[in-house]
Amino acid sequence: MVTLLLPSNRTWEPSPSYSLFLLESGNFVRDNFNQLVTNYSFPEDTIKDLNKCLTNLDRYDYILMFVLAIFWTIVRNLLTSHIFKPIARYYRLPKQEGDKLPESVWKFMFYLSTWCYTAYILLWQSGTNYFYKPTDVWKDYSMSLDVPKDVYAIYLIEISFYLHSLYATLFVDHWRRDTLVLMGHHIVTSLLLVFSLSIRCHRAGLIAIFLHDACDIVLEGTKTCLYFKRQNNKNINFFEILANIGFSFFTVTWFVTRLYWFPLRNIFISSIYVHQNGIQVPFPLFLNSLLYILLTMNLYWFSFIIKLLYKVVTGQVKELEDNREYEHDEFDEPSEKKETKEKVKSETKRKLNVSFSKDTSSTEYLLHQRKEDQNGGRST
Repeated sequence: MVTLLLPSNRTWEPSPSYSLFLLESGNFVRDNFNQLVTNYSFPEDTIKDLNKCLTNLDRYDYILMFVLAIFWTIVRNLLTSHIFKPIARYYRLPKQEGDKLPESVWKFMFYLSTWCYTAYILLWQSGTNYFYKPTDVWKDYSMSLDVPKDVYAIYLIEISFYLHSLYATLFVDHWRRDTLVLMGHHIVTSLLLVFSLSIRCHRAGLIAIFLHDACDIVLEGTKTCLYFKRQNNKNINFFEILANIGFSFFTVTWFVTRLYWFPLRNIFISSIYVHQNGIQVPFPLFLNSLLYILLTMNLYWFSFIIKLLYKVVTGQVKELEDNREYEHDEFDEPSEKKETKEKVKSETKRKLNVSFSKDTSSTEYLLHQRKEDQNGGRST
């Protein structure tokens, strides 16, 4: 195979083909399942292995995860009330966009920070060649492997953020069609991060964080531009152009990072490579099942992207909207259209009331005249 010499003097390890990934994934699942059935005692062995894995982290690690989760919740509330909402009011964003803005800006800031930190570790720090050469994640692997302080820090930040997100998705964020799927995503991601840290698979976990956070930056940035395109009842073309560019970049980024690199440079190395090389990793089927679930979720969300892209290309919608919303069957209507509809409804109702009033007056007059005629012109 031909290798690529990168400007950073790091050699790019070629990815396997998708057909090989799918074929070997089936073999991996079948072999590991048969091994569990024949050589594993449930629940005795499970409890023993869980205890061995989870006690590989100190109890203070778990306490710190929950303390940081509370910290993120407090920080987000303060930023929302003192910065995000005042900005929405200052630019006179429509109410619906103003309500959604804090969520997207908060996530954009968080994912941008974590991705930059992770990118520094993976792409520029010496001795961390894992993204360029994924097989290096298993070099000298053992359950007693030391976790570098910067990797430990990014792990605790990510775990605590997803714990915070479980609360935020239920009680703070705007509810959408995929809210329950998003809750499942946060649970799966939290389990993956905790277990990969405890069994010292943090090198592979760094790749997953790096690939997924990249998409979230573009997604939340694009949504923020969408919320700013209508200010003080006027369309701002600059933000609409930015949103269109962002959506195009987001579509490509999602496919490359989550549907190409993630399965071929992350899942393949964490499951098939481990199985083929006889590397002893605890709970291989359980942990990799979580990775496959995450990949399935990525495919599910990509279907929303394709639907929106198809609607835009075929002219069924004029502008970008989040097609995960509940308000309409497929897409959110722009706030200005909603306001126009409300005005039309109000005006129509007013005219009907006026018309009804006139009709009532006319009817009363005719009845009064008929009564006078019947009484010989006398008013009664």
